[in-house]
Amino acid sequence: MIVLSGKVKGIINRIRFSDDANALAASVWSDGFQVWEQLGPCARPRLFDKVTGTDQFAFLPQSKQIYVLGYHRLFHIDLETGRCDQLHRSRRIDEFAISPDGRYMLLADGRNLSCRTTKARHPLVWERRDVYWGAQIQFLPSGESVLGMISRDFLQRRHSLFAIHAFDSGQEVYRSNVLPGYSKETIVSPDESFMAYLTGRCIRIYPLRGQFREPLTTLQNDVNRQEFTGIAFHPSGKCLAATSNDRTVKLFDTTNWEVIRTFTWDIGRMRSVCFSPDGRLAAAGGSSGKVVVWDVDF
Repeated sequence: MIVLSGKVKGIINRIRFSDDANALAASVWSDGFQVWEQLGPCARPRLFDKVTGTDQFAFLPQSKQIYVLGYHRLFHIDLETGRCDQLHRSRRIDEFAISPDGRYMLLADGRNLSCRTTKARHPLVWERRDVYWGAQIQFLPSGESVLGMISRDFLQRRHSLFAIHAFDSGQEVYRSNVLPGYSKETIVSPDESFMAYLTGRCIRIYPLRGQFREPLTTLQNDVNRQEFTGIAFHPSGKCLAATSNDRTVKLFDTTNWEVIRTFTWDIGRMRSVCFSPDGRLAAAGGSSGKVVVWDVDF
């Protein structure tokens, strides 16, 4: 286990490993975006302080390139050259997603959604106008479909639903029942059998397709009902990791949804979690600007 210290001490609200697990990126909301290109107790990150308000970012597979969305501005970072360039300056971008193979990106603004390649100049593949795709747009692990959360009664954030669209045509192929609560984060299991729906005080597990009235199960903290803050599936699908304000990271067995491990580290309240693509490492970000990285063994 190692602890990485950032150049700023804000809340680590999102973290991601690179495809080869040699680098780790973290967003510190209003204080910038930082990347550790080496993982060790003395490692210092590279800070990109003009990239603020970050809530979404993605490494391109097999490369040292990162796309980052902050305050409706999309940036491209090249770790080899150190360049950080803003893309599509004339366009407000609300959501973006990178395909699992890294070849395509989706850009959503208001009621329009476009698909572009990740090649130089990002040529347009297709565009859908006047289609509301919702929030938290993401490719499903297979890359064949796209999921988006649609909030009903948005201002009061009382409930949501999700829709799945075919990637090649953009046509809606499935729409869920209305789900209670507003999703702070939604992720899909590697085999696409179910999704985890984080609302704060609980994590609801739903089947990804099919009609349902109740979640398969609901996960809650036993101590003081502290809120969950981040979730991630292990690439094998064997467990779900969850951080929470009780300063812990819990691993839930996805066969019975029981807690199999609980980790506690002194880096403040835990705010985000991720696994490396090969499943060998895990990382959790805290409220003090620190990240803990450990070997996965379960």
